[in-house]
Amino acid sequence: MNKKETKGTTEEHIYLITVILAVFFIGSKYSLLTIVTLLLLFIVLVFKYMRKLKVPVIVLILSVYLCLILFQIITSPSKYFDFHIASKEMQRIIIYILIVLIVNNTEVKEKRFINIWNSYMKINKEKFLRQMNYLKDNKYIALNFDDFSNGTHFEEAKIVLITFDDGWLSNYEIVYPIMKKLNLKFNIFLEVGAIGVKENYLTWDMVNEMKESNLVGFGTHTFTHIDARTIDESNYYREIIMANKVMKEKTNLIARDFCFPYGHYNKKTVSYIEKKGVYDRLYTSDGISEIIRNNLRLYGRVGIENEDSMLDFINKLEGKYNNYFATISKIRKFVRGEK
Repeated sequence: MNKKETKGTTEEHIYLITVILAVFFIGSKYSLLTIVTLLLLFIVLVFKYMRKLKVPVIVLILSVYLCLILFQIITSPSKYFDFHIASKEMQRIIIYILIVLIVNNTEVKEKRFINIWNSYMKINKEKFLRQMNYLKDNKYIALNFDDFSNGTHFEEAKIVLITFDDGWLSNYEIVYPIMKKLNLKFNIFLEVGAIGVKENYLTWDMVNEMKESNLVGFGTHTFTHIDARTIDESNYYREIIMANKVMKEKTNLIARDFCFPYGHYNKKTVSYIEKKGVYDRLYTSDGISEIIRNNLRLYGRVGIENEDSMLDFINKLEGKYNNYFATISKIRKFVRGEK
């Protein structure tokens, strides 16, 4: 989808700027190691921006870093025999390597897809089928939004909420038959203004057919897929009220669930929507733990990427990536100057 393809380079630069800030605060301000690494990262940022960097980032940075470590051991061997100094140095090495891996991960994603956002937009059909079969074989209970509204409780069960954004045609042609066969519930957040209008999107007949199956729940995703951080009194009626109204007219469903387009939100957005009182549940894309604000609940989703291995999928399913995604989201917001 073209409107998301501009986000990849922005996210890449945010990662790199974050790395630079992290290196500055982690390393000693005046150490040769920190100064050279900072300089190197600035060069990497410039060259990646100009699309002229050919050597993998991880090879470049780690090679220079390891050479510097070797130089320090040769020139000051005594300090590496002091346990306390050596342990601090090792902690710094480990942190540097983890940071470099984050940058490298961004680069790998860019090579495999148009940008890092596309990785969450599509998944191989056979891989998706294997993942859903894993849920079925391991006795996971998949919920839809009606289960929340009806107050269904599954205290001892392994539960999962499967969601898709926008309302693409593939949700009906590919996902729905698979989930019907496996008897797994799922949910779709609709870009309401696109349904029955834009090419490759669902029609309202398809939405109603899936609704009547009791397998599929529906929420809203604004009317025009606008960045929710820009919603205010000037566009609130169109993006929220109109989206809910059209969905009610077309399906007789009252929208209680809302997902932030692009995963973008901040405290101001949440407070604004909370005051309006139109939704019971909001969904983010950063893996945060459930947050309860008066009568409003926030749930953090964890995205499944096309390049995820089966082990990655299982680890995400078991919540092992939640803190990672929540931390990355906080770093991004800090870099953007958001609250």
